[in-house]
Amino acid sequence: MNEKTKLITTHEKAILAISIGLIVSTFLPWASALSLIGTIDLTGMDFGLVWLFPIIGGVLCAIVFFSDSHTLKKRSSLIIGIICVFITIGAFIGVSNTIDEYTSSEYIQVTYGIGLYLAFLLSVGLIVLGVVRDKEALLKDITQQPVLIQPQISATPQFCIVCGASIVGVKFCTECGTKVSNS
Repeated sequence: MNEKTKLITTHEKAILAISIGLIVSTFLPWASALSLIGTIDLTGMDFGLVWLFPIIGGVLCAIVFFSDSHTLKKRSSLIIGIICVFITIGAFIGVSNTIDEYTSSEYIQVTYGIGLYLAFLLSVGLIVLGVVRDKEALLKDITQQPVLIQPQISATPQFCIVCGASIVGVKFCTECGTKVSNS
């Protein structure tokens, strides 16, 4: 394997898939209007500048994917996911207002579209990836902590029974010369 070849982790593959999905969700129907003359699909671009946010989220995810910075990758998917969820909830509210406007007529039925649901689910997926990544990093940090070695307690007496001097690690007492028992 040469220096330029980089192994892609499952986490990075998921981030790349989500970034592509977020971008694609903008162009899918966010609402569908069914009327007497047919069905009209409204994409994310039909709802003002809200459509930019899934694309920005997708582009940010792609930047994180292609970045070599470990610090950038550490919490970015969690943060981007939280932002995208709030924006998607705002988009749901905006689409809901549009639905309310059009459903005042009994001849038009408006429903949420697959693109809005997809953007929301992918945003939640980013949060899940961020939490899993943080948990893996925490477990890795814990397992890499140095292990403290406790001194072993000896079965031999710690003090000479004749003079009371310390006899740790010796065969004869250094004060009175009494032999230390090994049992």
